Amino acid sequence: VSTQSTGDLFLKAEAIPTVAFLDACAAIPKLLMTIGGKAVITLSLDISNNISKIQTKQKLHPRKSDTLQALIHLEIGTQTTHAKHSATTALLWLHRELAFVKELLLCIAESHGVSDMSAKFMECYDRTLRVHHNVMSRSVYTVASKAVPYREDMLRALGHDGLAHTDTAVLTDLQTYGNAIGTVVKYIEAFYINNKLLL
Repeated sequence: VSTQSTGDLFLKAEAIPTVAFLDACAAIPKLLMTIGGKAVITLSLDISNNISKIQTKQKLHPRKSDTLQALIHLEIGTQTTHAKHSATTALLWLHRELAFVKELLLCIAESHGVSDMSAKFMECYDRTLRVHHNVMSRSVYTVASKAVPYREDMLRALGHDGLAHTDTAVLTDLQTYGNAIGTVVKYIEAFYINNKLLL
């Protein structure tokens, strides 16, 4: 698990550079598939789709949307925050999905002595995405939880160069990466609240 790209997301005034942010997020679906397999296919696709929507909007005005905050302010100024495929809505959902990813990574790192992670997966979901989902989406995650790999298999999949899957470096990486994502989530959430955007 690499934390370099996530850790370098901030410019002065806590602005988040758009391209760097999207590049860092683009690595998350691959990470999820490595540790979660078919249990996280829906989540991985949703993350990728929201990244794509934000990229499309950013490319329309690259100089005026060099940070996420600037990009959203463009839509605020044109009153298009609620338009179909708006960057504002896509970032809102991506923020929610990242909150779940953060909870999941930290849960994997900290669930010592737990093998079956199905219940833990749902606990992470209940703390983050559940409140934003309809009944159908909730049922998808309930079914997906049944396919969550055992914790030892997740850690083994993240092992480096033949190191034991219990290597503390893997657990440290998960915690560092999860906390870095959590920091980004807090910045985005504060920005939406300050600009009276729907959360």
